[in-house]
Amino acid sequence: MCVNLVREIAEQRGRSVTVVDVDRPAPDQRPLIERWVRTSDVLPLLVRPDGARLEGLENFEPGTVRKFIDRP
Repeated sequence: MCVNLVREIAEQRGRSVTVVDVDRPAPDQRPLIERWVRTSDVLPLLVRPDGARLEGLENFEPGTVRKFIDRP
């Protein structure tokens, strides 16, 4: 649900996203996890290149995700 929402909104906005399952990352995704995911993070987690985070299922609503993706 969250992944599909983020992918759909990102596509509408012309943004690219990388989806990583932190429990089963591909070998080339491990550096992303090491850089952006902390043990205290609440999943689901969406991280922008500037380090801003959107965490927790309750925050993955269309309006909130759009605002988060639209920011620089």
